[in-house]
Amino acid sequence: MKRHPLERIVRPQVLDACCGGKMMWFDQADPRAVFIDIRRETHVTDSRPGRKELVVDPDHVASFTDMPFDDGQFSLVVFDPPHIIRNEARGWITKKYGVLNGDWKAMLRDGFKECFRVLRDGGVLIFKWSDSNVPVSEILALTPEKPLFGHKSGKKMGTHWIAFMRSNKVVATEGRNPALVCSRGVVGNRKASVNIVDDRGIESLKILPLD
Repeated sequence: MKRHPLERIVRPQVLDACCGGKMMWFDQADPRAVFIDIRRETHVTDSRPGRKELVVDPDHVASFTDMPFDDGQFSLVVFDPPHIIRNEARGWITKKYGVLNGDWKAMLRDGFKECFRVLRDGGVLIFKWSDSNVPVSEILALTPEKPLFGHKSGKKMGTHWIAFMRSNKVVATEGRNPALVCSRGVVGNRKASVNIVDDRGIESLKILPLD
């Protein structure tokens, strides 16, 4: 698919980690986004003249479990993985959305890890899941990250849209009350700089080991 000429000068801030046919996108060649999928293929939805094809045409053919991007590269990641458990994609629905097979729980667990890895601090992950085969509660249990909020859609309200935010907040033990680490930066081998806000609202810079 032809991309906008602006993609040469605009660094994309958005990643679709499992784009499929890009059906949720208003602009399927949006220069603000990078699209990846493990497939590149075309399926005919209907043999009658004038009917659309399903085209899976990502910018990069790659798995969401091992993405070719740097840590903290994106401000927004969209994660819409397959949700149907099958050995292979045979019917139209599975060709459209892909399938889960093998150790799919490990695959989704690794997918969540990768999505949060490529998100920058404060970045947002939008996760989409249809619970036709597996309840969304079982899927959320595959990541230690805490969701912010969600929304149900679809005819049977079985499609879940869930928002996460990448955060490096940890609990420190200085002072009488826990302190909040609000940002970090690597300053050397196995060390990190952090801004600590104590219970009085006073910030201070600390160098902490990563061990």
